[in-house]
Formats: sequence, structure tokens, C-alpha cells
Amino acid sequence: MAANFMRILFGKRAEALQEEDGSRGSYAKMIERREDDVDRLTARELTFMMMRDSFYMATITDDDWPYIQHRGGPRGFLKHIEGNRIGFSDYGGNRQFVSAANIDDRQRIALFLMDYPEKRRLKIVGTAHWQTADQGDPLWDHLVDPAYPVENQRFFLIDVLGFDWNCPQHITPRYTQAELKALQQ
Repeated sequence: MAANFMRILFGKRAEALQEEDGSRGSYAKMIERREDDVDRLTARELTFMMMRDSFYMATITDDDWPYIQHRGGPRGFLKHIEGNRIGFSDYGGNRQFVSAANIDDRQRIALFLMDYPEKRRLKIVGTAHWQTADQGDPLWDHLVDPAYPVENQRFFLIDVLGFDWNCPQHITPRYTQAELKALQQ
């Protein structure tokens, strides 16, 4: 578990419950060993991220309600920009704009990436903003996949502040049709 992820998400009540459970000491030691304000993405996280063709994205409404949404696209549509910045093209959908509005208001975001066959998951927290194509950012060409024939409405940029590799418990392996075919050969 990365230290800044714990600093961000372990509030006073979580720490109290950890204390009651007996796990607080080990988490406190993990946090003390790291002084960085940001958990640095490594090749492990970036490779995992770029192998996904979907993820779940959580934001917060202006009334403090959590909002989660599925994002999908071609494998690798979630891309590394530089350092701890990642991004993705936002494909046309239901036109509710809840996530975009939430990011305008709060900028806080969490991503939940799953590898069901390997029973691995990566949680990411950070701050985000979005831009439309008409804003002329050169990142547009980096984030848009011309081979994926859908409307690209905007792109999201995320500055990753923390991440956590979660344990594989209780993950039911699931396979795409292509993965099943490969297993049968």
C-alpha cells in the first residue's frame, strides 16, 4: 500500500477502527517510512493501467454524494502523459455530464482498475480536469485513438496523488470472449 494513498483516505474514524482491530500500528509504520507527498507511479502501475480496456471512475457531487461510472474503450485508452499525470479520451455517452460537472466543482477523482482473470486491482486517487477538442491542446492527438470510431467529446487529465494495490480476495475471475478463446487453444 502506498503511503500517500493512506494519508489521503485514512480519516480519524478509519484510524480508530484500525486501532480497535489491531491493524493501525502496521499502517502507521508504512506511512512513517515514506515522506513524499505523492505516491510515484512506476512501470508496474503504468503497464497495468495501459492493459485495461475499462475502469470505474468515482467523483463527488456538489451535494456530497458519491458518483461512480464505468469508462470503457480500446485497450490502453487510459494513457500515461508524464510523471504522475494520466489521461483518457471521453467517448460520447448518455449526455448526463455528471462526472464532468463533479470534476468542475470538486476536482477529486478515484479510479478502480480491475484485471479479473489475474484477480488484481489497482485503486488510484487524484485531482482531475477536462478539456474539449476546441481548446486546442496538443494532448488531444495523444489521447484520441483514430482506430476507435466513436465521438471523442473531451479528455480528462488526472494528477495521481496516491494509489493502492488491493489484495485478490473475493475477486471472481471473469474473461472476455477473446481471453476465453485463447484459453481454449
